[in-house]
Amino acid sequence: MIERQTKVEVTREAKDTSSVAIGKWLATLAAIATPLGYLNGRAFHDGYLDRLHLESSMFPADVQGTFINTARAWMEGSATVLGAVSKAIGMHWFLIVVLPALLVTGLSAVVHYLVYRAAKRRKAMPEPRRDTKPARVIHSVLNPVYAMFFSAYAIYTLFAVVGAALLLAIGPFAQIGARAAAHDLEKGFPNGPAVELLAPHGKVATYRLIECADKFCALYLNGEIATVPVTAITWATSQPLINEK
Repeated sequence: MIERQTKVEVTREAKDTSSVAIGKWLATLAAIATPLGYLNGRAFHDGYLDRLHLESSMFPADVQGTFINTARAWMEGSATVLGAVSKAIGMHWFLIVVLPALLVTGLSAVVHYLVYRAAKRRKAMPEPRRDTKPARVIHSVLNPVYAMFFSAYAIYTLFAVVGAALLLAIGPFAQIGARAAAHDLEKGFPNGPAVELLAPHGKVATYRLIECADKFCALYLNGEIATVPVTAITWATSQPLINEK
């Protein structure tokens, strides 16, 4: 009876420990993913505005909007990548799927054969006696050199990894934002509310609302984008499509 209770307690402790470990891993992943996700959304927003020749400082996005842009960027990027991969596989399935599989299988077989032959020869040959004193002297002399080069290489690798991570977190998402802006610009921002304003030339024109921030709004009309104060927008209308059954 005591042994069973002990086993039950040990099992519970193991489960609790595994739960704590999983929680720590999830917390670590969340701590890493949150700033990266923010960078993704900010890069998407800046790329979108840059494609429209708008200054990002005039249209700052809040934290909630930034993470919404992150989700949009990931969805559009994933759709683009999956579509391109599916199209490439459909057109060049032999070069992309079959040929690499054959090459990997052949190289694996060759490597295993060479390792087997080398191990067989090593067993067949007697090991000669070696004087270890010169080797120890050489190792003692070269160890500081190895340590210096290893430290420099580790620092260089760290900077390279950080730079590559920032580049991957910003560059592709800025391009995705620019592509989304180009698509909306080509369509004329049909989903934006219509705003009637008195233009500087004295005529009332109907613009499409692109985006509003705390102080400014971006409007579109006939291939041109105008930036006006938020106080100039007093009325906006939308025309949602109603599907008739």
